[in-house]
Amino acid sequence: FGQGFTLFFSDLAPALGSLHAAKVLHSMLLENVLRAPMTMFDTTPVGRILSRFSKDVESVDQKMPQVINDCIWCAFEVLA
Repeated sequence: FGQGFTLFFSDLAPALGSLHAAKVLHSMLLENVLRAPMTMFDTTPVGRILSRFSKDVESVDQKMPQVINDCIWCAFEVLA
């Protein structure tokens, strides 16, 4: 029972961590873009801004769960 419980939460933690990281990243990016001077919107195409948002969120969604999972497994191996 304990092993299944631990395995469940070790798989749940990366998913929740990446969701939280994506929310924080997106809100920080949006806040910074909205505070940018108007000249940035005149010189930078909207497509480039949207592309930057999607690349950053995609990298967090792809890499963050694996990093969190590796850290959890490493901690469990140290404790074992």
